[in-house]
Amino acid sequence: MAGGRVLMLAHHFPPAGGSGSNRALAMARYLPAAGWRPIVVTPEAAWAANADAGLLREVPSDLTVIRTRSWEAQPTPRPLGEVARSAGEGEGGRLRSHVGHLKRFPDAHIGWLPFALDAARRQRFDVAYSSSGPFTSHVIGLALKRITRKPWVMELRDGWYRWNRAIFPDFPAWRDVLENRLEAAAIRAADRVVLVTERMASAFRAQYPDLDAEHFSVVPNGFDPLQFHSSSTPTRERGWTLLHAGALYYGRSLAVLLAAARRLIDRDPEFGRDFRLRLLGTLDGAARGEIEAGGLAGHVEVIGQANHAEAIAAMRSADALLLVANTTPGAEAAVPGKLFEYLAVGQPIVAIAPPESSTADVLDETGGGWVADAADVESIVCALRRAYAQRSTRRDPGAIAGYDRRRLALELGRIFDEVVGGAARRV
Repeated sequence: MAGGRVLMLAHHFPPAGGSGSNRALAMARYLPAAGWRPIVVTPEAAWAANADAGLLREVPSDLTVIRTRSWEAQPTPRPLGEVARSAGEGEGGRLRSHVGHLKRFPDAHIGWLPFALDAARRQRFDVAYSSSGPFTSHVIGLALKRITRKPWVMELRDGWYRWNRAIFPDFPAWRDVLENRLEAAAIRAADRVVLVTERMASAFRAQYPDLDAEHFSVVPNGFDPLQFHSSSTPTRERGWTLLHAGALYYGRSLAVLLAAARRLIDRDPEFGRDFRLRLLGTLDGAARGEIEAGGLAGHVEVIGQANHAEAIAAMRSADALLLVANTTPGAEAAVPGKLFEYLAVGQPIVAIAPPESSTADVLDETGGGWVADAADVESIVCALRRAYAQRSTRRDPGAIAGYDRRRLALELGRIFDEVVGGAARRV
């Protein structure tokens, strides 16, 4: 069988902003070219984080989108990093802390489950497809699999159990055990598990050696070319602007970058005259503290949250683009979604990331920029100096085109074909 109906469990979908919403939107837009007609189940707009009306206008008019109620808390402006840092503090005592963890298991979006599952069960579909975060999407997918026996593809844009242990090491022991078992149940019940990097796939294959290697597939993150088509000329400013687009929170530190910039400013008066660091997006308390302590007040501009179109325009106007990768253990296997948007824009990239990481793999493959070790000030000084002096990189257009989401949707459609075909043969 080739093609059919795919039920997309997409908590993050326009008008929600962010990389997860953009990936779901692109897959919904391009999967019909692979023969798959999407049916999207997502919460109502009231639960959309970082709402972006511009993304909502990009949703195809003929796409079936089912918006449900939810019992989860509605989004607040509180940065993710502050949530990560405060988790488990137990301000109302140990019992209150345990109750709070129970209410947020496996995450704060569990209140969507009954409504999404009810809506999903009413649809006619050939394969279900859930993507995380949030992990609640996979709990829904697992329940739907057990109820309907239909093929199910689960997608992890980040890790799950081990990733959470690195970010939230103070989770109570009972939650640790339950989450480990829940991940294993979902991984084993799914007909296919999609990861976004080869390093992630290798890690999961090692974690589940009894499963066939083919149980884990890779469909990378990427960019939607329709979002980057513009006939306007970018506005250039005097000096040299390094732009970071996106949130800065737990695991993504600016401290070493700021120390490197300070060192290069002291060494090179011309760089010091031209250098401006522009931060577009939300910052947690730690990032703001790093900026205050960095001694570069005259060189740092904090803009705050912007919608997707505004962010792309800012990227095109910058001289170089800054990527600050997550340095928590295990995060080196993932790639920040903004890296691919940076590649689509075409400006040189300065990536602060582990040299042995998926981020470094992508930049080495595409020639899109330079990687500097997040723990090495001099490595970052060197990358800044090269970006300032060269103003361009030896990009490989063919390698970059491999991350076009039109191509990636075809690959995802091929996976749907395989799992549906395999299910048909087992009947």
